[in-house]
Amino acid sequence: MFEYETIINCAMMIATTFMAVATFLSVNEMKKTRKESNKAHIIAYFKLRGHKIDFIIKNHGLTEARNVKISSVPSIKSSVCNLSMASLFENLIPFFPPQMEIRTFFDMAPNYIEDIAEQGENFPEYCITINYKDIYSKKYEYKYKLNLKYIHDVGWLGNEHQDIQTSLSIIAENTK
Repeated sequence: MFEYETIINCAMMIATTFMAVATFLSVNEMKKTRKESNKAHIIAYFKLRGHKIDFIIKNHGLTEARNVKISSVPSIKSSVCNLSMASLFENLIPFFPPQMEIRTFFDMAPNYIEDIAEQGENFPEYCITINYKDIYSKKYEYKYKLNLKYIHDVGWLGNEHQDIQTSLSIIAENTK
C-alpha cells in the first residue's frame, strides 16, 4: 500500500510540474503577443488626392513611439518651388502618439511627371528609414521603398464628382 501511494504522489508531482511549466510558457507567450500587438507602428507613404500628392507619416500602432527619426535616400524633392522637407528628416520627433499623422504636400502629379520627363530620368525610388523606440524602450528600424512610377500612365487622377460638378458650373455660367 505504501508503494502505491508513493507512485501516485510521484505521478501527481510530475503532472503538477508539467502544468507549471506549461503555464509559465503560456504566460510568456501572452506577454510577447501583448507587447507585439500594442507596439507603435510607423509607416511612410505617398497618397494621391486628386492631382495632389501628399507624403504621409502615420503611427498605425496602439501606443506612442518615442525619438522618431526619419531619413530618405535620395532626399525627397518636389518640383514645386524647390519645396523642402528637410525639417521633417533632420529633426527628431520626441513623441508620436497613436494614430497621429504628419501629412505634407509633396507635389502636383502632372508637374511631377512632366519634371521627370523633361529631365529624362526614371522615377526615383526613395528608401525611407524610420527609427524609433516603443513604450518598452525597444528600438525598431523599418525601411520602405517608395516610388510614384504607378502614376505615370494613369489617365484619371481626380475625383470624378468634383470634376463633373465644376464642369457643370462652368457650363451653367457660360449659358447665361
